[in-house]
Amino acid sequence: MAEAALYPSLSLTGTVGRSDGAAYTSAGSGSVQSFIVHGHVPAQTTPLPGNYFDRVVVTITY
Repeated sequence: MAEAALYPSLSLTGTVGRSDGAAYTSAGSGSVQSFIVHGHVPAQTTPLPGNYFDRVVVTITY
């Protein structure tokens, strides 16, 4: 399994959601909101180079 993380900014700080159940949250204003999320896969010795995929789950509660 390749290690990877999602971040709310290019500075790669403040991860968005983690395997420990922590979540990135925001309060709505009633207007359309957009959120850009940046992915980062650090250099690592395993797994071997290849094609990999993952899933991002978004939950919206109102």
